[in-house]
Amino acid sequence: MSKNSNLLIITIDSFGSDQVSKMINSDMFSNFNNLLKTGIYFSNSVSSSDSTGSSLGSIFTGKYPFKNKIGHFRFNSKIKTLFDKLSEKEYSLYSITPDIMFFMELTKKFTKNIHYTYDERESWNGLNHKIGNQILDELNKQNKKSPWLLYIHLMDLHLPLKVPKNFNYNKNISNDFEKILCVLDFWIGKIIEGVDLEKTTVIITSDHGEYVPVVENLDVEIPNKLKGLKKNLPKNLTDTILTFLQKEKRKSIIRKNKNKLNEMENRTLLERNDVYLYDQIILTPLIILNKNFKQGKIINQQVRHVDIFPTILDILQIKNEEIIDGISLKPLIMEKKMDEEIAVIETAPKTPKEEVGKIIGLRTSDYKYLRSRKNSNEYISLYNIKLDPLEKNNIKNSEKAIVKKYERLLSKLLKDENQETVKEFDEKCIEEELKKLGYM
Repeated sequence: MSKNSNLLIITIDSFGSDQVSKMINSDMFSNFNNLLKTGIYFSNSVSSSDSTGSSLGSIFTGKYPFKNKIGHFRFNSKIKTLFDKLSEKEYSLYSITPDIMFFMELTKKFTKNIHYTYDERESWNGLNHKIGNQILDELNKQNKKSPWLLYIHLMDLHLPLKVPKNFNYNKNISNDFEKILCVLDFWIGKIIEGVDLEKTTVIITSDHGEYVPVVENLDVEIPNKLKGLKKNLPKNLTDTILTFLQKEKRKSIIRKNKNKLNEMENRTLLERNDVYLYDQIILTPLIILNKNFKQGKIINQQVRHVDIFPTILDILQIKNEEIIDGISLKPLIMEKKMDEEIAVIETAPKTPKEEVGKIIGLRTSDYKYLRSRKNSNEYISLYNIKLDPLEKNNIKNSEKAIVKKYERLLSKLLKDENQETVKEFDEKCIEEELKKLGYM
């Protein structure tokens, strides 16, 4: 169908389907809506995880995190990625991604990499500063050997937000997150303009959604006068002090606002990599642009991150011989009936010392079942997604037969868990990176 097609893949950090629903049919996001008119939009694409490394690991291997052993703190080089498959077919590989260890490991065999500096506290440069123009320059270069892949990961929506000042925002925008969405919409339009869609397949998706706090300034920055401690005390000690102060300040703000907010507003104050996997975190957009596909098609059937890998290979007519968890979505795109596949979802480890995350479970279009990763009798929850899309009512006690059914399915899947030990990234480097990203 699209043999030897060039390939542009854009993953947008922290861009959930709940944000997309706000953008649809809004004049403020005209470029994004044009994408929906010209592409295939999967409205129920389920991420495998609530963390970047493990979710993107699923996208690019077609395997769940408990099988590929890829995450923010480790990388399994024994597992073949999409990029390995493309390299075998003599694709030239290019990337524009943040200078984070996961991305540098993922793209280390590429023809050319631009690893932009991401430092959310000090000198973050987003699309509207330098990165947007770097992308356009790379797309406009005529010396890229075809067929080529350009992989881009955008961090503009990653919390805490850095809102560009030199941008003409719509007066109806109500918050900083919407401002960044407007910047994103503008640059997505520019990027697509620079793509020859006759020769290029475009994939746009996300790693996970985000809890966007209704309380502003939740992720407060430490005052400069406190940062001055670094001049007088050892670096490790001052980093520990500043991180502690930042966390305590966050807790204080949450305590102050908790009783003023309703249940759904309080949910926005949660953090990822904990014991929650609400749909606003795991439902992500998936858009595919290809000249051979029907334009403006919306597919509401549940699909999964692990399905993206085999779908791309199918579009490019590249045979897949790997044993994976995903299936190609091309039949669904071509309006053929496909049975819905169960999605395995899990939280990622919060620190390098944790081997696995706290929660794992299953999602279908009917139910979501969750429980502790280490003990099947703890943190159990069951939600009827159809009747209770906001996941307010845990029905584990009234629907014990369904809990047992889903636990049997999950336990069977986990029998195939990869038990091998995977080399982790350097612990000190991880610690510095987590501080840079605002997690420590």
